[in-house]
Amino acid sequence: MNVPHVLTAESLRLPGVGHGFFTRIGGVSRGVYASLNGGAGSRDSHEAVAENRSRAAVALGVAPERLAVPYQIHSADAAPISEPWAPGGRPRCDGLATATPGLALGVTGASIIFALALLASGQNSTLTGTLAGQIVMEGFINIRLRPWLRRLITRAIAIIPAVCVIGFFGESKTTQLLVASQVVLSMQLGFAIWPLMRFTGEKKKMGEFANPRWIKILGWTTAAIIIVLNAKLLYDMVK
Repeated sequence: MNVPHVLTAESLRLPGVGHGFFTRIGGVSRGVYASLNGGAGSRDSHEAVAENRSRAAVALGVAPERLAVPYQIHSADAAPISEPWAPGGRPRCDGLATATPGLALGVTGASIIFALALLASGQNSTLTGTLAGQIVMEGFINIRLRPWLRRLITRAIAIIPAVCVIGFFGESKTTQLLVASQVVLSMQLGFAIWPLMRFTGEKKKMGEFANPRWIKILGWTTAAIIIVLNAKLLYDMVK
C-alpha cells in the first residue's frame, strides 16, 4: 500500500501542534482523480475519498473520525470546532480553528492553485482575444476607430459572452463552466500549435523570419507533450 507523502515546514512547527501538507502520492482514487483526493464535493467515488481521508488522518497520527474538513468556500470565513460534526453538517467556510487536543483540521489546497491558474488563463485569453480583435479590425477589415472606442468594442466582444452565459446558467454553475472551458481550450491547443509550427518553420512562407532549428525542436517537443497529455486525459475520461 502506498503511504501518503507528508511535507512539513520548520517555520510552522509549534509545541504540541502538528501540521502537514499532502501530495498526490498515497491515494486510492483512479482515473482523472488518481491521487490522494480528499474532495468530498468532487465526482470521485465516496469510498475512495473516505479511504484517502482515512490515510491522511493516520499519517497525521489521529483516528479517521477525528479529521474535520469543511465544505470549503474560498472566502474570509472561518469556523470554530470542538468536536467532529455529524455527516452532512460540515460548515461552509475557508478555515477552521479549535482548542481541542487530538482533533485534526483539514482544508484542500489544490483548488486554490486551480483558481489561480484559471484566473491567469482567463486574463491571458481576454488579452489575446482583445489584441487579436484589434489587429483584425485595423489590419484586415481596415476599420479605423478612436482608441477608446476600439478598446471598448474589442473588450466587450471578449467579456459580454462570458457574462451572458454565467447570467443564464447561474452562479452555481460557474465552476463547471470554467472547468468545461479549460478542457475545451486544452483539447484544441494541439490543433493550434501544429499549424503554427508548420507555417513558422517553412522558409518559403516566412523567409528570414522562419524558426531556427532549436525553436523547431523545442516547439515540436512541446506540441507532442500537449497532444499526448490530452490524448491520455481523453482516454481516462472515456475508460
